[in-house]
Amino acid sequence: PLSAAILSFLRYCQPEKIIIVNDGTLSAEDLEFLSSMIGPIEFRAIDEFRLPGLPKGGCWERIVAISEYGKEKYVMQLDADTLFMSRPDDIVDSIKEKRSFCLPTISGITTCDFTTAESFARAMVSIGGDFIQYDLEMSLKAIFGDVEIKYIRACAGLAGYATGIITYEKLLEISNKCK
Repeated sequence: PLSAAILSFLRYCQPEKIIIVNDGTLSAEDLEFLSSMIGPIEFRAIDEFRLPGLPKGGCWERIVAISEYGKEKYVMQLDADTLFMSRPDDIVDSIKEKRSFCLPTISGITTCDFTTAESFARAMVSIGGDFIQYDLEMSLKAIFGDVEIKYIRACAGLAGYATGIITYEKLLEISNKCK
């Protein structure tokens, strides 16, 4: 599926570099196959993105990789289960303009205040929703207080990150507040 996801994207956009963070599920044969299908790829082991003070697993290593590569370049995250059946105009435009973007979740909400995020999460939990994102969303006000920032509720499987928008220091600050 990963080669299909990347190839479907490459029909519409040619990134400067393709980096795959291998969580250990890709074998040497898989890496060779991907390289033969796609061309030059930089493969990195997930352990390279495990940093002191940050949790392991989930999306943490992926977001650390984005922060590393995003210091000087625009970065796009693409999960293996993402296929482009037609030209994603908004995404291509965002990439050209080096503008951040995200894929909305089932809620349809992309940016909101903490109260809206909490209300949605509570509604989902009340009907049996069991997802770590809901736990965090129900705790945003307790963690961050009444700050005037927007929460981005989105799917991490397809997102673009403007240069410098995520830093290790910011990740560490958020992780520490969530403990």
